[in-house]
Amino acid sequence: MVKKRRLKPRSPPPSELNSANEVIDALGGTGAVADWLGVDIRVVSNWRVRGLPPETYKAFNTRLDSLGGWTAPSSLWRQKEPVKS
Repeated sequence: MVKKRRLKPRSPPPSELNSANEVIDALGGTGAVADWLGVDIRVVSNWRVRGLPPETYKAFNTRLDSLGGWTAPSSLWRQKEPVKS
C-alpha cells in the first residue's frame, strides 16, 4: 500500500506566491501536489520549470485559499491579467 502525502505547507510562505515553485511548496511539495491531483510526480516537477498549466488555475487557487489564505497572480498559469487603469 502506498502512503499518500498530506497537503500541508512546509513553512509559512509569503501571502502572495510569485512562482510555480512557491505555489507547489506552499501545498506541501512536489509529491503532495502529485498525489492531490492524481498525476505522476514527474509532471509536477516539470511544472516547476515550465510553469503551471492553465487548466489547474481554479483548483490551485481554491486550495491555496483554503490552506492558508495565500494568493498567486493568474499569470503563473498563463492567464491574462486585467489591465489596470
